Amino acid sequence: MVRSLASRVVFVGILFFTVAATACHQPAYGDDADHGKKEAKKLHRLPPYYKDVVTQEQRDKIYKIQDDFNPKIDALEAQLKKAKKEQTDKIEALLTPEQKKKIEAAEAKAKEEQAKKKADKKKAEKKDAAKADAAAVVPPAKAKPAK
Repeated sequence: MVRSLASRVVFVGILFFTVAATACHQPAYGDDADHGKKEAKKLHRLPPYYKDVVTQEQRDKIYKIQDDFNPKIDALEAQLKKAKKEQTDKIEALLTPEQKKKIEAAEAKAKEEQAKKKADKKKAEKKDAAKADAAAVVPPAKAKPAK
């Protein structure tokens, strides 16, 4: 009995570690995941509500315009990301170690609360789905006794 419990605990620990390690994996710069995002950007998309309005010739011109502007937009987005990081780094440099610890604790608490809300929402959705399934099951009609 004890050995069985111990082996279960070890199994659950290994399973948890594997799932956590997989979930926390962040692709390195230049990995295929990053490449996939760039490939997705190359796909042509019409602006909202254009689909049923424009001709094929207009579509081709729109796609050409997008192709011309996408590199410019990508460069500006990269600049913006860099500026935001620089701003954050300068702000964080003003903090004392105690302040940094408090902020990290507040961020961790907020993350935990967000995860709890998400789990509660998912649980409520499952409960609602189970209620809907139960309501969908109609008991058979009772036969009336013959007179």
